[in-house]
Amino acid sequence: MTSFVVSDGIYSKKTNGIWLILNPDRSSYLELDDVASFIWSKLQKPASPEAIAQAIVVEYDIDYETALHDVEDFIQAHLKKKLLKKSS
Repeated sequence: MTSFVVSDGIYSKKTNGIWLILNPDRSSYLELDDVASFIWSKLQKPASPEAIAQAIVVEYDIDYETALHDVEDFIQAHLKKKLLKKSS
């Protein structure tokens, strides 16, 4: 099972339940919504998409397949932006 984690040099802060993410290399920042913030919080330590999806099922009462699809999409999008990396 592959795990992912927030990339080195990415700064993030949780404010009022929402994560703000700064990528200094690109001089850009993101503000994440509720579910994206939940996923981001799980990626502060190495985590697999499957484990995150299971946590979403418990927290938000949605089906596992939908949760896994959403997590995989989130991870792929943020890997492309270099905000996440595969965990070693």
